[in-house]
Amino acid sequence: MPRHLSINQPTKPLNSCMKPLKKGDAVWLVMYQNNRACIHHGFTSTGDHLLCGPIVFCCQNALRRFFNQYPDYICRLSSSSEPAESSPEIRGTPGEQIVTWMDAGIQVINFIVCDPRNAQGISAAILSGNQARQALNHEIALESYLSLNALQSIAMSIDNV
Repeated sequence: MPRHLSINQPTKPLNSCMKPLKKGDAVWLVMYQNNRACIHHGFTSTGDHLLCGPIVFCCQNALRRFFNQYPDYICRLSSSSEPAESSPEIRGTPGEQIVTWMDAGIQVINFIVCDPRNAQGISAAILSGNQARQALNHEIALESYLSLNALQSIAMSIDNV
């Protein structure tokens, strides 16, 4: 993981990929800049923001693996496609808080999680609507939504922003 990232300790314990979670236990790692969540810009044209949303990580292992695989990822603020001026901060954020962002207009949540089929890998799911809300609060299992295509889609937009 790049040295410029700092991880704040959440008020709730972080998700552990080794134990099943109950509804209400969901705490996701999210990048913040100036107390605002960074938004991953997944658009293919500058006017299309339907695929823009935060990247949420299941745990520190997934976060570390993501930055090892994509060291050039740049945090961008929600109101701009310009890179943030200083290093992002990683915070544990309750799933129910992230749902409020969806209530305010965020359409997509980009989930980066430890790959259940590869102990050293990561996988991704790009979800919206009720599926995203349920996944954020551990009301549904993410495993059936994980795909290499989702991870590649996030990676391609990292390169193209």
